Amino acid sequence: MRRLSPIELEWIHTQLKSLHIRYTEVFEEIFDHYHSALEECSEANSDQVLYKLNEDFTRDIVKKMERELLKASKKQVTQMQIQSFKFWKYDVQTAIIFIFLSFTSIVVAAIFSKYILCIWFSIVTIGGLVLMFTRDKALFYITLVPWKKGNARVISQIIINRSAVLVGALVSALSNIRFMTWDKIYFQDDFFYITHIFLLAVIIYGLSLYRIFLSPDFKITNKFQSS
Repeated sequence: MRRLSPIELEWIHTQLKSLHIRYTEVFEEIFDHYHSALEECSEANSDQVLYKLNEDFTRDIVKKMERELLKASKKQVTQMQIQSFKFWKYDVQTAIIFIFLSFTSIVVAAIFSKYILCIWFSIVTIGGLVLMFTRDKALFYITLVPWKKGNARVISQIIINRSAVLVGALVSALSNIRFMTWDKIYFQDDFFYITHIFLLAVIIYGLSLYRIFLSPDFKITNKFQSS
């Protein structure tokens, strides 16, 4: 086993960038394949080995790997969301935060007006997005800096995609709130009730996503890999 030269490492990164890999897990797995194979061959044979690796990891193969990873990870995130409501399994700090936010959301939905509920909804949604982008900076780049193409953890990307439900519901609530005056609500009690229940359900859904990012064992993207 030998140490790879800077030129060989540059070959690997150039090839991986050309594949436009979306998920860090796939990037790391393929990088390890390249790195291990080149370490075990002589420098004179590195061109042949690199050619063979390029044949083994085409864009079609990478897409297949990404699809399989995404399918498995979606199930994992759903299970993690369900586990989010078992607050007694959290560490003390996370349990207190989750219980406080959930209880506050229920109280706001049950007692206060739709205006206050929308304000609270905005705080939860924006705060959650800031939490996600702070915890996983690669997620920030691929989401808000589209010209910087790269990859991030698949679970991070699934969570930010599911968070679109919150953003959509928030935009809808804020854009229609001016039509929901107290006079109109007074004559449409059923709609008023359903609106509160819907927004509360979306908030709780969002909290179940954000709780995943608060987990101590949650893996973030340590380094943003541009492509």
